[in-house]
Amino acid sequence: MIPSFLITFRETFEATLVLGIMLGYLTKTRNDPYKKYVYGGALGGIAVSILTAMAFNYFAAGFSGQNEQIFEGSTMLIAAFLVTTMIVWMAGQRHFSDKIKEHIRKSIDIKYGTGIALFSLFAVYREGVEIILFLEATAFSAASSDAFGASAGIFGAMALGYLFFKAVVKLNLAQFFKITGALLILVAAGLASHGVHEFQEAGVLPYFASEAWNTAAILNDKTEIGAIIRSVFGYNDNPTHLEAGSYFAYLALAGFAWAKIGANKIRKTSGEAEAN
Repeated sequence: MIPSFLITFRETFEATLVLGIMLGYLTKTRNDPYKKYVYGGALGGIAVSILTAMAFNYFAAGFSGQNEQIFEGSTMLIAAFLVTTMIVWMAGQRHFSDKIKEHIRKSIDIKYGTGIALFSLFAVYREGVEIILFLEATAFSAASSDAFGASAGIFGAMALGYLFFKAVVKLNLAQFFKITGALLILVAAGLASHGVHEFQEAGVLPYFASEAWNTAAILNDKTEIGAIIRSVFGYNDNPTHLEAGSYFAYLALAGFAWAKIGANKIRKTSGEAEAN
């Protein structure tokens, strides 16, 4: 439940944040007639995301045996990469709100409502695709889906976004993205390790396939607590050497990139403040 909630909560909140900035700017500049394009684009993004999910499930159902293992492993690795890329990209963003407002202003200047609708559509669809891949990947690794956790994350993020823009609650966005980013990097590392496991099961990566350790006697990943830790942190009570190595290598590389880009953002922001 936790990984599904975490990814849908963060991704939905990002989309809500973009839409809120767009609507807020249109209200502030008294361009309310253009709001219909924001809403229309958002609904379009949701519709296309649903169609993409249906197409993905239809495509996935056609695999079996070794091909199914390869497909599932590929999905896990791609999901881990996309989520990590999103986290690292967000960590390096400065003037995020200003860039969105500038795009809206240019569209209004040339009376191009379709441009606003497309911006809204792609903002929602981008997050939708990441949610689809991540949920499918976590479902493969856990051998079950988690509709409740995913739904709770979506509605929770929408509610938080609404309260945030209505100034009912105060939220430190930098801290929010830092905490959720750190947790998702751990989840992504687990997905990468599970993806490697699927490739080993399929015989594509037969290297370093011996057991690295076995901690089942201490904490079995099939128990309720073990399953929770497995889903959140990628815990495996008997990984192979390649699985363990891929987990820590991915964690180190992703964590380093995330921390380095975040540090560069802080330095640039400080430099701009001093210059002003």
